[in-house]
Amino acid sequence: MIRIGGTLASRPLSRCRRLYSHTPFDEYLDFSPGKPPLEPEDPARINHDPFDFSDIPIIKDESDLLSSGLTTPSNTLLNDTNLSMSSDSVLQEPITMTTKDFMKKLNIARSDQSFDEQRLKRFSLFLHTDTQSRQYNTRLQDIATIRNPLTVISEFNNPRLNLAIEKYVYDQMPDPLGNARSRRLVLYKNSPCVVIGKNQNPFREVNFREATIRGIPILRRFSGGGTVVHDLGNFNFSYMSSRQSFSRVEFTNALNNEINQFVGLDIGYDAPKFPLTTNDRGDIVSSNSLKKVSGSAYQVSRGKSLHHGTMLLKSDLKRLSALLKLTEKRKASIQDKSTDSIPSPVENLEMSDTLFQFCAAEAFKKLHPTDGIEDMVYDNLLVQGDSHILKLNEVNDLPEEVLEIQQELSTWEWTIGKTPKFQLIVDDDEFQYQITVEKGLITEIDSAEPELEKLVGFPFSSGKISHVLAEPLRSHVMWHVDSNTNYAQLGIS
Repeated sequence: MIRIGGTLASRPLSRCRRLYSHTPFDEYLDFSPGKPPLEPEDPARINHDPFDFSDIPIIKDESDLLSSGLTTPSNTLLNDTNLSMSSDSVLQEPITMTTKDFMKKLNIARSDQSFDEQRLKRFSLFLHTDTQSRQYNTRLQDIATIRNPLTVISEFNNPRLNLAIEKYVYDQMPDPLGNARSRRLVLYKNSPCVVIGKNQNPFREVNFREATIRGIPILRRFSGGGTVVHDLGNFNFSYMSSRQSFSRVEFTNALNNEINQFVGLDIGYDAPKFPLTTNDRGDIVSSNSLKKVSGSAYQVSRGKSLHHGTMLLKSDLKRLSALLKLTEKRKASIQDKSTDSIPSPVENLEMSDTLFQFCAAEAFKKLHPTDGIEDMVYDNLLVQGDSHILKLNEVNDLPEEVLEIQQELSTWEWTIGKTPKFQLIVDDDEFQYQITVEKGLITEIDSAEPELEKLVGFPFSSGKISHVLAEPLRSHVMWHVDSNTNYAQLGIS
């Protein structure tokens, strides 16, 4: 519908108000508690385990490794891996806290058990072993439907690729209701990018001008929650469980317990500088300053639940602030019912990547314990009891579906077109108009400028409407739409 004429003057634009109430949570769940799943359950379940490791021998020494046929004397990669598991290669005594004063200073509950230093060394070796000359290789599609606990560590830094891997793992995970041990953890870090929640309006959350100048991509993820800035100083985790056992704090509390035992220790890795706790909204914060270290977003669908979280280790906090800083005038010009982000003071944990990944893997394993047998490393796969850790660093390890999801995430239709209905309201001395946008398209114009009628049906993009209007109206509208954004520079096609 198009309304041209004096209708706008009949109600001052300054009186327009937001049409929704502010929620105390910045997360959004894709379901309403007590209601059935959004998608129907599939009663047909396949019990075959496509990746059963029960017949793989436990390798304890070099002679066993040779007799098993898994390697040869010339295979130095696996020989080095086997030698790293010997008791001579690690310290015999665990490092523990040494003074009661430091314990009192932390003022938090700590486990009586110290960390397993041998396990940390094995895990570090697994992360840093070159896998280019693989004898045995596990692809993601080979193990994605395993019924046992699985951790996937992506060494890719492409943000859209990592979100695609996360979605693929979630989709392929067997129904946890029928497979009690089916749980997942995905770990990855991204090159600099801005990630908005599934139900957010990027025009109200992101400084498009700043993102364009820096060439920083804008992405829309599949889960709810607020807008976050990622860079190589931030690690991401995705904990996947059942709908019935969904909890905002189950994994974060377990993760905090693992991280806190390393505070102040000298173990050859950058240890966390302060202990962590969880606030009443489920965010991980510093126990000392209460500043936010990790934010969360959630998704619940098809009998499964996903808890996505960030962890600020050594992030560029100034860049974070600039990309999310909008003027009050710009915020007021966008009227919608989308999910708002809730700004919070943030702080870096100053922890090493390796140590964080170890803590996350240990927290996951303790939530879902398995029979304790000796760890076995098969190139890009680490087997701990019935729990598996898969390391991804080659595109050939990925199924075609992941690449298709990655492509979908880069489209204008997904990133911008999925924005909830909103109005852009401009009221200044030069021009006054209101533009209604649905699914990324301009659907309605309310203005005394008849020329604006031409915009109906066009995408809400300065590049798409640049040839429609004449000056000076063209420059005015293009700037207020998206600050003359070149979407190709943001990775959006």
